[in-house]
Amino acid sequence: MSLLNTVKLIWISFRPKQWIKNLFVLVPLLFSRNLFNYSLAWKVFLGFFFFCLLAGSVYILNDIVDIKEDKGHPERKNRPLASGKLKVSTALISMLFVLVLTLSLSFYLHWVFGLLLLGYLILNLVYTNALKHIVILDIFCIAAGFLLRVISGAVLVNIKIIEVSEWLLICTLLLALFLGFAKRRHELIVLGAGAIKHRKVLAKYDARFLDMVIGTLTASTLISYVLYTMSEQAIYTFEIDKSILTIPFVLYGIFRYLYLVYYKSKEGDPIWNILFDLPLLVAVVIWTLTSAGMLYLRG
Repeated sequence: MSLLNTVKLIWISFRPKQWIKNLFVLVPLLFSRNLFNYSLAWKVFLGFFFFCLLAGSVYILNDIVDIKEDKGHPERKNRPLASGKLKVSTALISMLFVLVLTLSLSFYLHWVFGLLLLGYLILNLVYTNALKHIVILDIFCIAAGFLLRVISGAVLVNIKIIEVSEWLLICTLLLALFLGFAKRRHELIVLGAGAIKHRKVLAKYDARFLDMVIGTLTASTLISYVLYTMSEQAIYTFEIDKSILTIPFVLYGIFRYLYLVYYKSKEGDPIWNILFDLPLLVAVVIWTLTSAGMLYLRG
């Protein structure tokens, strides 16, 4: 196997498509109105890059641990490790190199950020070896990863952890739980009888329970966001009381995602939906531009 082909397979194993999740690191930069504060922005974008590298290393670790299960999955059997195209030893060495380098540089960037990144790694190690088999707690573990991303971004824009917006944390948590449980439902329905072989915890879920949880989280997420747009903090942040104008885009985005999960089950992966479903992507872009416009084009 050529070196170029090996590098390509390692890159695929880092799952760059999944890196969109790390955009949550940039949220505090946007909402703190520091997007054009270049002395802070470069640190946050570098932190985003470090999160991508660390997440990629975790994905490789997961592929190594789940290699037997992935071989029986209709889609994951084609991954470099599960298909046998990439040697386990090569993937392991690459993962350790990137992991050590990323953690070392993250502490140099900001010592608290380094600790948060280390916490994210530990969380994923515990998840991979234990928590992913515990019903409900497996999704909370994933949601905690999103919270760590947001808090990390806040630290890099010099916001103390105790000063991070409670609304930002609540909305992030609820949205992450919503996406996580919706993805479990997708796996349960699409994989059918083979779901348990793919992910053991799916034996403890059923569609009816997941439907109830998803319904609860849909309402909770929307209500939390609506309350935020009417809160004193939103008025202070935007310096206007027009943030409610963003509500229709959030409503449409969540309802569109639910439609894709329930009626387009083969495309139920959250990342796939956001990247390749044009209506949902447009809603996300419009929400982002509208929010940014209110923050940076005032007066």
